[in-house]
Amino acid sequence: MKRITNGFNAALVLLFVFGFSAKTMAESDLVFNHDDVEVVSLVQPSYPALAVRSGVEGEVTLSYDLNHHGQAVNVRVVKATPKRVFTQAAVKALKESRFAALNDSGESIEVKGLIRKYSFELEKDQIASR
Repeated sequence: MKRITNGFNAALVLLFVFGFSAKTMAESDLVFNHDDVEVVSLVQPSYPALAVRSGVEGEVTLSYDLNHHGQAVNVRVVKATPKRVFTQAAVKALKESRFAALNDSGESIEVKGLIRKYSFELEKDQIASR
């Protein structure tokens, strides 16, 4: 749990199950999955303070590749709603995250064509207290 400087608690929970609905501030779904990709360290995106104060919610869908070190590279915005509000937080979190992709011999490999969706949602008590 992180504390945002304006006093709102940001319960950032990252989920990896399709269709699971949670009342969290940020949610991440791996939309296109490769069986050989594991999450080593998934960084939680920061909910922008201005978006919290304004009561703005949204989503960012990113496409990316993994290099053999498990880092997200070639990150591209597929869709952002609203535009430019959550993009920086989502891209930063993805680039700071680490993954492991191994072939059958246990060697690190590069993986192309992954897509991850970040959903930014305010908890109901945060919307009501605005």
